[in-house]
Amino acid sequence: MTPDAEELKAWRGRSETVADTVTAAPVRMLRATLDLPPDTDTAELPPLWHWLFFLPSARQSELGPDGHPRRGGFLPPVPLPRRMWAGGQLEFFSPLRIGDEVRRVSTIDDVQFKTGRTGELCFVRVRHEVGSPRGLVVPILRNADQSSLAGIEKENADSDIARREQMRRNEEDSAKQTRAITEITANEEAAARKVMEARRQEVEAKRLEADEAI
Repeated sequence: MTPDAEELKAWRGRSETVADTVTAAPVRMLRATLDLPPDTDTAELPPLWHWLFFLPSARQSELGPDGHPRRGGFLPPVPLPRRMWAGGQLEFFSPLRIGDEVRRVSTIDDVQFKTGRTGELCFVRVRHEVGSPRGLVVPILRNADQSSLAGIEKENADSDIARREQMRRNEEDSAKQTRAITEITANEEAAARKVMEARRQEVEAKRLEADEAI
């Protein structure tokens, strides 16, 4: 069955948000599976362990023939029998911690069609962004094979440049705020000295008046 390319491309930009809680039990079980010693309940999760969470929980009646949630909701209804994860690009900004209330925002960036040796292929490019109370944790780009290595490296470089520029701006803003606070403090101190001097002069004048009266 040939997919309707234009109809499926209409899924571009569609997104969904899923919330979860980083609990200790899945972390404890994975540590046991990997023969790692138990850790404290405040442990930070290693990279990739966010995959312990945001697991799909579709009802039995909502599953497709391949055991995944039936397509046509968030993912486009591609009329092809099998699916696979063709590749991905991940960055880690900060670790998740047990107890974190986390959120994953998934967005369909692109839908492309190719013809391979076995026939029609459809590549759905999905971007997942995982955030915690401390901000963005993991931006994940699936199906990165659709980009050339140079394209991926350029995207990484552009992202790194943007983050560095933002950090520079944040530092400049912080420095400006510090200077402004310093100026305000200096002005307040000068005003306080003027008030104290005025009061001293007032007290001295009253003392002189009292001496003359005597």
